Amino acid sequence: MIRGAISIWLLGASLAGAQEFCDRPIPPEDLTPPTAKQDAEFREFLNTEYRDYLAGAEAYINCLGREHQSIYTEMRAILDRWTRLFGEDARMTTRVEQ
Repeated sequence: MIRGAISIWLLGASLAGAQEFCDRPIPPEDLTPPTAKQDAEFREFLNTEYRDYLAGAEAYINCLGREHQSIYTEMRAILDRWTRLFGEDARMTTRVEQ
């Protein structure tokens, strides 16, 4: 019994280790940029804010895709184990909302 509990704990720990934190970027403020003549340095700063946001948003979307695949793979493994261990008793009794 203890060996089985340890095996389950180790499997859970390895699956949990596969999780990734997806950090949603903070959008740049909605400011009208000055012309280059007015304030070139601030204009470049705002331009960099937009560039960094879009790069961060792409990284965030890619992270979410990896997380989606990770949870799907994990759920599939858990479902397979559940049906193997419980046979016909392994059935959902409530409807999962999407």
